[in-house]
Amino acid sequence: MSKTHLLQVKAVERLTEESVVLTFDVPESVKGSFQYLPGQYVSLETTINGETVRRSYSLCSSPHSGLLQVGIKEVSQGLFSTYANQKLSVGKSVKVGLPGGRFTLNTDKSTPLMAVAVGSGITPILSIIKTAIHQDAKTPIVLVYGYKSPD
Repeated sequence: MSKTHLLQVKAVERLTEESVVLTFDVPESVKGSFQYLPGQYVSLETTINGETVRRSYSLCSSPHSGLLQVGIKEVSQGLFSTYANQKLSVGKSVKVGLPGGRFTLNTDKSTPLMAVAVGSGITPILSIIKTAIHQDAKTPIVLVYGYKSPD
């Protein structure tokens, strides 16, 4: 994994019975390292039951918000996702890798946007849509979203 920084969990927001949004406290000294494009991801690493576990999660916050947030859906038998949903709390620290990935929004222009997502695949799309709206609130956006249940 690329360079990591030990970041504290600033907030844990429960969205559904099986998903949370984690907000990380990024110290001023490393804020420049965590600048990202809408749609990128970060890798999270921690030790669970004596085992080093690393997973990548898409950023669901937008760059203009000043937040570093990931959405994590608990997966059956998922070691990190279960830990994040059931054990991770405000004040605990996790190693966070620098943002990466090429699934990004071209922020140079304001054009109509159509996004298609299913389930937790919505997380990078949220960052992209928030950024598009921030750039131009009149930008036409169509989101087609599917999930296994109305809840």
